[in-house]
Amino acid sequence: MVQQRTYTDTFKNRLPKQDATFKEVDAKLPSEKHDREQSQQRVEQTETASNINKWLGSKICGKAC
Repeated sequence: MVQQRTYTDTFKNRLPKQDATFKEVDAKLPSEKHDREQSQQRVEQTETASNINKWLGSKICGKAC
């Protein structure tokens, strides 16, 4: 059975924390190409999600969306 996650913090507040966590992990990883690429991809995904969230919450999108 699928369990639903419950969060005490909002999506908007979790993104920067998750991004910082991924960057810390990335800095600690050995320079193996595969691990480094996966870690960098997670960092880029959280940054993109953060940018999309900012755009969706902006006044510009509020009028257009």
